[in-house]
Amino acid sequence: MGQDLCLFVVCGVLHLCKTLVDKYATIHSTCQVCGLISTTQSIRSAYTTCHRPHNNESILGRSEMDTHADTCALGRNFVRLHTMMQTASVSPYNNKYEPVNDVPIVTGATVVQLPKTGETVTLVINQALWFGDTLPNSLLNLNQLWHYGTDIQDNPFDRQGLYIAADDGTQIPMTSLGTTILFESRTPTQSELETFRHINLTLDVE
Repeated sequence: MGQDLCLFVVCGVLHLCKTLVDKYATIHSTCQVCGLISTTQSIRSAYTTCHRPHNNESILGRSEMDTHADTCALGRNFVRLHTMMQTASVSPYNNKYEPVNDVPIVTGATVVQLPKTGETVTLVINQALWFGDTLPNSLLNLNQLWHYGTDIQDNPFDRQGLYIAADDGTQIPMTSLGTTILFESRTPTQSELETFRHINLTLDVE
């Protein structure tokens, strides 16, 4: 598809949390993937200033490893760094639910503190769906992270523990909540975005 958006869609299925459409949903990208018909593109300008609440408070949330998702879906614990020139339409699996149209495709960022060193780093997710405040916990697609080369240890029975390892060797520890593997992170300030080390976890391709 050349310069079309790489959404890592396999047969057009993306499961989202219940707060989006009250049931699991499927994603249809703005480019034709697996025979899906393209939706109308919305042309948006890219920007580099993060959008935060007016009170400038950091918002804490969970980033959950989701094997049902086909691309990452970013919620309230992320801020947008760039908005791409494509959008997506998220349609419910059941016709009685209304689709969510014109979902922005973004580069988003969240910050975590590394317990071993005390360093706070900015984690960057490229080519993700943006839901913001409508999604309490972000959903990170393992296949999208693996495609970039990010190592994920999500086996709770492994003695190494749970972690994400970036390509520079930085490890972000994770924990389990029931059957869900996750880490907690928060929204960064503009100053933190400019000073903290950035770690890309997914491929940046337009």
